[in-house]
Amino acid sequence: MIVNLSEDAGNATLNALVPMMGGGRLELLTSDGKGLVVLPLSDPAAERAIGGELEFNQIGESNAILMGHAKVGRIVGPDGTDVLSVDVGDEKSNAVIKLTTTKLYRGGRVQITSFRLRMP
Repeated sequence: MIVNLSEDAGNATLNALVPMMGGGRLELLTSDGKGLVVLPLSDPAAERAIGGELEFNQIGESNAILMGHAKVGRIVGPDGTDVLSVDVGDEKSNAVIKLTTTKLYRGGRVQITSFRLRMP
């Protein structure tokens, strides 16, 4: 069974995530869960969803703490609660988070300049 949400329901679902994410962090992980980098989220993390899309406010930048390939993005609330996990890929992939390259080097600067979540 497939359930299609209306645009209003999609917006409500996305908006429910905003207070849980504000002041939290976005972690980029390897496929086996090793943390490569932690990027701080703004508070609030995003404004209200419009048209089934949630656009994040500025995401902080940081240096990678390990070398490896980013495969998973995990959004963690300020209290340490897992809010959302998404896949990570390169610009040619259909991943939720698309990076110029998924290979991160220890000490290398990591920055995400734009991040939008969309409801299908």
